[in-house]
Amino acid sequence: QGGIADPASMVRSTMSLRFWSAPAGVAYTVNGAFARWLLDRFGAAPFRRAYRTGRFDAAYGQSLGDLSRQWGAEIAATPVDPEAVAVARWLFSRPSLFQVRCPHYVPPASRAVRDGYHAWEQGNLEAAASAYQFAADADPLLLPALEGRLATRLAQGERANTADLTAATALADSLPDASTLRHLADVRRLTDGTAESLYLAARDSLTPVDAIGRLVLDRRRQLSPALLAALLASGPDRLGDGVAEGAPVLAALIHAQADRPGPAWELARRWCLPNADTEAGRVTRWLQARLAFRAGAWGVADSLMTGLDGAFDRRGPTSYTARVRDDHRRIRWRRNARAWPAILAPPPDTLDVSDPAGGALAPNCSRPGPAARVGVRAP
Repeated sequence: QGGIADPASMVRSTMSLRFWSAPAGVAYTVNGAFARWLLDRFGAAPFRRAYRTGRFDAAYGQSLGDLSRQWGAEIAATPVDPEAVAVARWLFSRPSLFQVRCPHYVPPASRAVRDGYHAWEQGNLEAAASAYQFAADADPLLLPALEGRLATRLAQGERANTADLTAATALADSLPDASTLRHLADVRRLTDGTAESLYLAARDSLTPVDAIGRLVLDRRRQLSPALLAALLASGPDRLGDGVAEGAPVLAALIHAQADRPGPAWELARRWCLPNADTEAGRVTRWLQARLAFRAGAWGVADSLMTGLDGAFDRRGPTSYTARVRDDHRRIRWRRNARAWPAILAPPPDTLDVSDPAGGALAPNCSRPGPAARVGVRAP
């Protein structure tokens, strides 16, 4: 019976409009079992009459109460499998539609995070900081709230402190996934600098096929505290001082995530690519090609993708081979398309692809120069 002391009483209480106020797992299961018993015991004819009129006494010659008590007595005398009891308890513990939170409900802390982002986007840093602080106070385990609070304080010229470290540690202890471990690593680097093991733990927490995520974490853990602070303090519409020069990969991704493909590609086309024999080199080249494609530099994207599937196939991760080939087909199709639907046209801030030099890669990009090492820690 799975924790329901008297299924017969549940039938009597839900065989009406009260059915909708009962937990779905209970109401449907119990009434369905009772209906099956009625059909087995009395046949379909009286069941159809009761279903049509709602009058059990006229259909069965007995009241609903009498019928449900007979059914309940048979259930009570039936041996029950312990595993079935466990399943029933889980099923019957699910709340009704009227007892659960509406899926459209947004908690106050999440609303404050959204308000903070919009305020910062509009240039009101003080309002953004206040909103993120409210969100962090309302839900200390909400990662966007902690990240926003730290970022806006850094943007106001403050520093990370022990309170930030305590909050980040509590969050990572509660939910030790790649995002929370990365946040803790950032705060640790900004406070006492000992963050290598945390960045590596965040890296290990990624799924095996997330090569781009590993690349981003590797680039992040090489940043100096000053450059990391500038990266975190970058608002929705600007980059912190030195970020574009010292962390071009991460800076390009900030532009891309903010739907600014033109500026993202302006940075990405100047990347100094690692050795193509390494996973970092292959993944960086793939990411560069994808940013070129988004910005409308289709010829450059095609060139970057040529042969990349074979490199993944030979050296790994081989799970990316099919995805790289699919990206390359999309790039070539777009490059060769004569007509392009207006709804799919590139955004207005893309490069002028009619100018062959507009998408050209920077010369000697394979050899990192001094600019690529600004603010970067030794691995």
